Amino acid sequence: MILHKRINNRILQIGITLILTSMAPSISAQVGGTLTLTIDQAIDRAINKNPTLRISQEALNESRASSWQATTSLLPRLDITGNVARFDPNLFSTESFVTIDEQRSAQLRASYSLLSGGEKLGRTRAARALAKAAMHNHEASRLATIQLVRTVFYDVLMMAQLVDVAQEAVDINKEEVRRAKVQFDIGEAAKINVLRAEVQMANSIPELLRAKHNYRLTKARLANIVAFDLDPSDIEASSLIIDGTLESSRRLNLPPLGRLITAAKTNRPELRSAQNQKSAAKGEAWTAWSGMLPRVDLYGAWDWRGADGNININVGQSRFVSNNKGWEIGAVASMPLFDFFGNVKGIQAGKAKVRQAEIAQEDLGRQIDLEVRTSYSGYLETVESLRSQEKNVERARESLRLSRESQSAGEATQLDVQQAQLDLTQARSLFATASRNLLIAESSLLSSIGLADLQQAERFGITVESLQQ
Repeated sequence: MILHKRINNRILQIGITLILTSMAPSISAQVGGTLTLTIDQAIDRAINKNPTLRISQEALNESRASSWQATTSLLPRLDITGNVARFDPNLFSTESFVTIDEQRSAQLRASYSLLSGGEKLGRTRAARALAKAAMHNHEASRLATIQLVRTVFYDVLMMAQLVDVAQEAVDINKEEVRRAKVQFDIGEAAKINVLRAEVQMANSIPELLRAKHNYRLTKARLANIVAFDLDPSDIEASSLIIDGTLESSRRLNLPPLGRLITAAKTNRPELRSAQNQKSAAKGEAWTAWSGMLPRVDLYGAWDWRGADGNININVGQSRFVSNNKGWEIGAVASMPLFDFFGNVKGIQAGKAKVRQAEIAQEDLGRQIDLEVRTSYSGYLETVESLRSQEKNVERARESLRLSRESQSAGEATQLDVQQAQLDLTQARSLFATASRNLLIAESSLLSSIGLADLQQAERFGITVESLQQ
């Protein structure tokens, strides 16, 4: 019997182990899953999940709802009201004109503002313009998010290369320390050569640590932008895998700067938003004007009144009992006369808002002009910078190789080799930085014109030159 129980317990333990083992992959995927992103995937994820862009979308939804709410003020409205009231039997004396226990009433009322002085029309115009401005603001936020994703994505790729550069420098210096020690042991080098090599290696380690630190933080920033939650224990942000390269196989053929500036001023959503902001300000100004104009409201209603007990109205020797229903129609007209110049000041405030919107639109146009000029010049600079660095890494590697051969032949000193190592590290760092700057400058130029990608660029005269042979 005891043996039978032990066997059953053992079988149960094995079964539980198998179940947990089968569940382990799914559990680990839920808790510490990984995310692999290309540049296009990062952009798509940010557009769908970036908190700033989602808030912008909700602001757009709010503006659209407010626009519809304002539009309904121009339409007729229908309301129904009801009332039930009970009275203290002792409230009225027996000789009172009115005696009642409970009263009930209902009313169905239709109304329409035939003339509201333009107030509702002005508010509706302002609300619709603000909804359009919110739409263009959302598009501007979308373009800014795309630009931000590209910038940080390329920063991650650059930081990864700088980590490799720093690691290679440390490895080279370690090898130089080993070579110096071997030469010192066989009497071909002085002790100072070993010390110099060790100092050079020690000096290269902080650069490696700094590069790894920057790489971790840049990946964490990208994860934040695309709304990917890193595991708290994932210090290295290794669960975010970046699939991309800084090597670009294209260059942009750009039209004259003036054409790009003109394109930006017709295509940038910020300028269209500013135009709608000005329209909204004019609508608010018209609302202020309406305070000095007459208004006319029409209405029609159907009423029902009833009561329990008596509604006694004594007129001479007669007594009337009320329990009635019926309709009524009417019109209400009003005209403002004097409000201590409140409407006048409101009109002045409205005009000031319009002027503010006009000045802001003009300034935004100049800012966009400057932004396009800056991006245009920056792209030309990065193209030339990358060209100057494309062959520099190969030259630096060849210089290091020749320095080592010359050192072995006694024609170069250890300082010559160390300088060649520093030159190679600097050349690789400059090349990585130049590659990153070119891709970001390209994206910045497109963004300054209001374009999300190169597919939209051809209609503005921007073509792509392939560098592949």
